[in-house]
Amino acid sequence: MSYHFRLTGELAINPPIPLADIPPTSTNLFHNQAFYVERYNMPLAHLAYEIEKIDGADVATSLRPVMKFPYKLVALTRELEEILAAHGTGRTFTGELEQLGEEPGHVITITVMDGQVVEEEEEADDDQEGAEEGEDK
Repeated sequence: MSYHFRLTGELAINPPIPLADIPPTSTNLFHNQAFYVERYNMPLAHLAYEIEKIDGADVATSLRPVMKFPYKLVALTRELEEILAAHGTGRTFTGELEQLGEEPGHVITITVMDGQVVEEEEEADDDQEGAEEGEDK
């Protein structure tokens, strides 16, 4: 049985990445995922660049989750590390992503600190759950 997460949040990119610097076949460009997501209900990548026009140029200003509903996340950290390796030099990635698990209170927060992916996992406190269950009796 697989465990599903819902991915939320956003990582802002400063300075933005020029679209010309992103390979046109990148799975992190949403238009390369649309058919796959629609047909198979699964993304090719977990994150997609948010593209905006700034001073007449198309640039990636942030990374956002592709899917809005829970699914099995595989290799999200590796995907983000590959993006940082390709485009992180001279840039900061601010904000956070949250993986919300099937179990209440199971949250993994992902940030970028000093060019490195940092994950912090939180799970529901067993003592808290026991106290709540005791109140119902």
